[in-house]
Parts: sequence; structure tokens; C-alpha cells
Amino acid sequence: MQQLETNITLLASRLHAESAAQELIEQLQTRQAALLEKQPTHKPTVVFLLDIGERGLSQAGTDTTGDALIKLLGGKNISQFSGYKSISVEALLAVNPDIILVGSRSDSLDSANKLVKRQPLLQHSQAAKNNQIVSVNAATLIAGLSLGALAEAERLADKLY
Repeated sequence: MQQLETNITLLASRLHAESAAQELIEQLQTRQAALLEKQPTHKPTVVFLLDIGERGLSQAGTDTTGDALIKLLGGKNISQFSGYKSISVEALLAVNPDIILVGSRSDSLDSANKLVKRQPLLQHSQAAKNNQIVSVNAATLIAGLSLGALAEAERLADKLY
């Protein structure tokens, strides 16, 4: 979020729109504070998966927008590597996260249901047992944390918490 604020400030200075930028930054800070209030007292373990269809699943590690989304939601990313790496459902069950966020290249918000139908083993995960396998509009994350990504985090927080 700090980078988003920096980007807004920089763009505003070039467009001579500093007052509008300040208003927007204040709105962002208010929305971020509201997200913090919704978070549980313990940090749930979370994995962000990019469902790339027949090519499998790609798990978001550190230094990714998926990781930034997890942090924005108050979760702890189970991934200890940088970037994205392929993961099997069996490996995912071994780490058994509390929450599984599923993004896809399509703009469908039904990606979690499609994934569970394709990978029925996921039904045995802690996330599935707690109804915490959730679709993410991955299109909002393509450019990094943005106003769209913040709106998606708010939608997810309402659904998860």
C-alpha cells in the first residue's frame, strides 16, 4: 500500500493534482484501516494459487502481488520462496492452509469451485472444511496493488471474516 501511495503522489505531482491525490490517499488509508479491523486476532495461513488450467497450479511466493494481497488480508503466506512456482494438490494438502485464494486468467469469480471440481482431493483440506477456498479476480492484481486490488481485498475480507 505504501508503494501505491507513493505512485499516486508521484503521478499527482506531474499532473499538478496534489490536492486530489491527498484526498485519494486519505480514502486509501481509511479503507486500509477498515480492512485491519475485520482481520481475525490470529493470522490465518494462506496460499494464493493461480489456476492456469491444464498447465496446473502456480503458488505465489514472496515478492508477488498474491503475497501482497495475503498481507493486506492479514494472513501469513505459507510460501517461503520468491516469485511463483508450480505446486501439486498433494503438496498443498501437506501444508494444509487455513485459506486458499484461487485466481485464474479468466475474469470468472467461480475459479475456486472449478478448481475443487477438477481437483477433488482439495475437499480434504482445512480450507475446504471451513468453506475458505475463495475465488479472486486475478485481473485486479496484474498491475500490482492498485485501487482495484484494494477493492478485491475488501470483497475477500467480507467473505472470509
